[in-house]
Amino acid sequence: MILLIVVSNEEKYPPILNVCNDGYKCCIKTIVKIFFRIIIWFNKLLHGEIIYSYICYLKNLYYTEKMKDYLSMGSNCIIQYGVSIIENKNVSIGDNVVVRKGSVLHCWKRIGNQRFLSELTIGSNSSIGFNNHITCINKIHIGEGFLSGSYCLITDNSHGTLSFEDANIPPKIGRCNQKARLR
Repeated sequence: MILLIVVSNEEKYPPILNVCNDGYKCCIKTIVKIFFRIIIWFNKLLHGEIIYSYICYLKNLYYTEKMKDYLSMGSNCIIQYGVSIIENKNVSIGDNVVVRKGSVLHCWKRIGNQRFLSELTIGSNSSIGFNNHITCINKIHIGEGFLSGSYCLITDNSHGTLSFEDANIPPKIGRCNQKARLR
């Protein structure tokens, strides 16, 4: 097939669409768009952007499948590579949940001499942003359709009080206080 682009000033055809002698319609605008898309794609391929994106995608899929062995998780979830889930037996994740890279989900079992029965539940259709930290000593229930931004802290506890005595005690040794039940 021979591609022939003809530019004419005839009134019956739009300026970007012309009919060649063989009856083929040639669209200069579309051809130029396709040409530049191919150049951009090859440029990304040469610089590794496409390969890197594909590798990250496969790494996240593998990491999610690996996490399914360790915690209760619904269908169509994505746990991105680099998420830390500590005491994962107490974490429950609903369907269609995304937990972004750098996030920490932590259910405390023990701090110093204190023992806890902590539970973290994330409802369906929720998205936990990049570098979020969710920590609980009692119970945190995040409902359906939750969306958080990056660098959020969700907690139901604190290390000590604002007294002078507690200020000098390291967090691992000090008493952990429950602030509220979060729902």
